[in-house]
Amino acid sequence: MSSSILAQRDDTMLFASLGSAASGVAGSTLLSDYASLKNGSYYKLMKAYYAGKGGGDSVDSIAEKPPSVRQSASKDDSATLTRVQNATDVLKDSAAVLLEKGSQSLFQEKEFTSVDENGVKTTTKGYDVYDVDAVYKAVAGFVDAYHSVVEAASSAQSSSIATKAQSLLGSTAANKNLLGRIGITINEDHTLSLDEAAFRKADQSTVNTLFHGNGSYGYQVSVKASMMDLAAGREAEKAKTYSGSGGYSSSYSSGGIFDGYF
Repeated sequence: MSSSILAQRDDTMLFASLGSAASGVAGSTLLSDYASLKNGSYYKLMKAYYAGKGGGDSVDSIAEKPPSVRQSASKDDSATLTRVQNATDVLKDSAAVLLEKGSQSLFQEKEFTSVDENGVKTTTKGYDVYDVDAVYKAVAGFVDAYHSVVEAASSAQSSSIATKAQSLLGSTAANKNLLGRIGITINEDHTLSLDEAAFRKADQSTVNTLFHGNGSYGYQVSVKASMMDLAAGREAEKAKTYSGSGGYSSSYSSGGIFDGYF
């Protein structure tokens, strides 16, 4: 029996595993094709093809190589990428608390009325001690989250993450003077320190300027943290792979959107 007939039979048996559902709607075709790749059919097909051309051994030699060696295109491992994404998520959440608008905003000024010795009433706006406490707690959380992002980014080797981290640091450096007015200083390792006493004595309108509203420092940090998060996600995509047996695997914790179907 000729090798071409054998190859045809192998191919027929191979694609028979896809089932009649694979010829249905486009979504079914996609999922069925994915299932074929995941269960090893793609590897078997390639092995049968190259075996007919005397190249079966070369296919096996490729499959024997550890997936992390032959397939990951990212300079960072999954643990590093996970730390970056987790840290940026917390920073975005911390910034969101300060950026909150409407009735939930921490920057709601209160009206205060005073009466002088002549009985003249004067109404001014300001923040009472409870507002300052809440704002301080939120800013302290922001500073802690910022610290974690800087540490996570410093361990990453991917240029895309490094570029986004530098952009984040640049925004902080550009606001150094304003931050200093409310007790926040930039450390040598690019993290931030918050002096509580200096913060409580500071003009709270400066805090408002830094952390509230579109275009504020807090808003810029949130946007750039999102960009770093996205960069880490793209690096994680490079680590997804097919194992030597043809089964689908991933060295990263996310991205298994299809796994639940099979």
